[in-house]
Amino acid sequence: MAKAAERFDRTAGTRRGWSPSGGATLATFFTGMCIDEFPNQFRSWCGARKKLQREVPVSEPIQLIGPAPEDALLAREALTEAFQSLTHNQQTALYLQAQCYNHKEIATEMGLTERAVEGLVRRGRHQLNASGEGSGE
Repeated sequence: MAKAAERFDRTAGTRRGWSPSGGATLATFFTGMCIDEFPNQFRSWCGARKKLQREVPVSEPIQLIGPAPEDALLAREALTEAFQSLTHNQQTALYLQAQCYNHKEIATEMGLTERAVEGLVRRGRHQLNASGEGSGE
C-alpha cells in the first residue's frame, strides 16, 4: 500500500492521475493502484527470498509459532494426500511456484509454454481447494 500511495502522490497532478470526471471514486482509483502495485512488490519479495536462500544456509530448523502440533500434523497429512492426487506436472508446477519461480521460469524448467504452466497451476490449486472444502476443514 505504501508503494501505491507513493505512486498516487506522484501521479495526482498529472493526466494519468485521478479526476472526479474519470468515472471512478477516489477509493476505487487508489484500490486499483494497490492491485497494480502488488505483483511488483511480490516479485521483489520473491527475488530477495531467493537471494537469501542462496546466501544464508540454515543450519538449524527455525521454530515458528503456529497451530498445536497435532493440528499441524493433521493438516499436513491432508495436504500431502491432496497433493499426491495431482498429476506429476501439477505437483512440479505448484512446487516451483511455492519456491518463488514465475511462470516463465517454470515453463523453461519443465519444457512447457507459459500458458500450459498457468493451466497446470490453476487446475492444481482448484483441485487442492476442492479437496480442502470436502474434508470439513
